[in-house]
Amino acid sequence: MSFVGGLPECEFIGFLTNKLGLENYDRPNTGQWSRVGSTIGALALKLNLMSETDVDKVLEMQDVEGGYFGELAVKAGCLSHAHVSALLAIQHLHDQLQLGEQLVVDGKLDVSELIRSLSEFQMTQADLEPQS
Repeated sequence: MSFVGGLPECEFIGFLTNKLGLENYDRPNTGQWSRVGSTIGALALKLNLMSETDVDKVLEMQDVEGGYFGELAVKAGCLSHAHVSALLAIQHLHDQLQLGEQLVVDGKLDVSELIRSLSEFQMTQADLEPQS
């Protein structure tokens, strides 16, 4: 997996790069604090799915056992598998938006174009999903 700034490279940035005709040097660089507030634990706190005590408990488990926060939160009975799946989807959306936000800050597009582009991208992704 490649990274842009502190975030994993995502298909949305490739989509925007092609749509806007950006060069590699125009691609967003979000910096070292890009993941603040979008970890699974932080999202679970923000969405009132876990208490601070539960997050601390899972972080302690992670220090001892290693592993992913979401998996450990399920093991500890703090989150369901469905919650973890939803939080991962939200985290991915946050990553896409943050990279797009950097393009807004850099003057490469405006907020309304970012919203339209994300919607267009999501529709193209839905078209690629296997039909059941």
